[in-house]
Amino acid sequence: MAGAPPVPTKAPRPARAVRRAMSDKEKEGRRTDILAAAKKVFARKGYHATTIADIARTAKLSYGSIYWYFDSKDALFHALMEAEGKALRVFRRIEDFTVWLDEVFKVTPPVG
Repeated sequence: MAGAPPVPTKAPRPARAVRRAMSDKEKEGRRTDILAAAKKVFARKGYHATTIADIARTAKLSYGSIYWYFDSKDALFHALMEAEGKALRVFRRIEDFTVWLDEVFKVTPPVG
């Protein structure tokens, strides 16, 4: 049709510009972000169905950025399991400590 108005199209969303982490603190933060994204994706899709691209998309990073921090999906998964294991061990120590505190400060009600 001559003279028909153009059909509006959805403009692509601009990619988030992510600056490369420079300081050790920034690098550790980025690594933590990647592990958090990986945890979500592995939980949702399982290990075998998860790709590095899925993790990068969830972390809002480029595919290649993941490889600055982890050599492979397997290495990322093992790092995640190590981090989760440490968190569980810390939680267990806190739980043991609170049980100990309850015993130490246990107040027995007065009799009579």
